[in-house]
Amino acid sequence: MRSILIVLAGVIALTPAAAVGQEDKSATATCERTDLALPAELIGWTHRPSLPGAVKIASAKASRLAIGKGVDAILPMTGKIAYVAPPKNPGDPRHHGGLFEFTIDKVGAYAVALGGTARVDVMRDSTALMSTAHSDGPRCSTIRKTVDFKLTPGVYVLQISASADPKLALMITRRP
Repeated sequence: MRSILIVLAGVIALTPAAAVGQEDKSATATCERTDLALPAELIGWTHRPSLPGAVKIASAKASRLAIGKGVDAILPMTGKIAYVAPPKNPGDPRHHGGLFEFTIDKVGAYAVALGGTARVDVMRDSTALMSTAHSDGPRCSTIRKTVDFKLTPGVYVLQISASADPKLALMITRRP
């Protein structure tokens, strides 16, 4: 009886359904969250120094983002932040956020890339700009989502809110 069960288990393992299950498993194994095949405009994502987020606009210059360079943002609790304008969805006061200043030199499409879930607002003076697109990050990357904006030369503030995690990978990059 035992030998019949062993043979039967071997036959089941070789059926097409079992083979399909094995193929699916190996396909997902090859797509671990890596950043080996990022497009050129996102290559700065791979080496991210830590950068604390500011809690008020007066100190946002110390939290300056360079275009095309990723950072691991260290975010204070949302309840401690004096946002430039109230975020549309600040999240729970125990969530995290911060203010980051950046400068745009050329008119164009720019993307804010995030490694986790958070709300982003790009501010010009005290006005939140409308995003032009939202998308998932590149396949098999640690970029969770990107939010695109059409920007003109000037100084902007990136407001982060509603992050459950106090550390958030982020980057602003010019789209090709």
